[in-house]
Amino acid sequence: MWIYIARRLLWLPFLLLAVSLVTFAMGRIVPGDPVQVMLGARYEPDSQVTKNLEAQFGLDKPFAVQYVNYVWDALHGDFGESYRYRGRAVGPLLAQKMWVSFRINIAAMILTVG
Repeated sequence: MWIYIARRLLWLPFLLLAVSLVTFAMGRIVPGDPVQVMLGARYEPDSQVTKNLEAQFGLDKPFAVQYVNYVWDALHGDFGESYRYRGRAVGPLLAQKMWVSFRINIAAMILTVG
């Protein structure tokens, strides 16, 4: 039993790395530019405003650099600013919704065990 748990714990970092890489890649593979989605049709794709926002969010850097920055910031609890709710940090937005998910999770565990 302990060997099984130890083996699972050894694979955990690799699993988390793979999940984070797939999640990050999915955000970059979808069609459309994140800055254009945020701005809508108000600005041309080549305008100075879009270039400034790409530089601000680090979207002008290569994929690997963006991913390393993403993992580093996530490990430090910095999830950046929301694209949808401009000017608001993502961390507090997640914290607001986390308790609802937590309660649903507890209810599901009680129903499963009980």
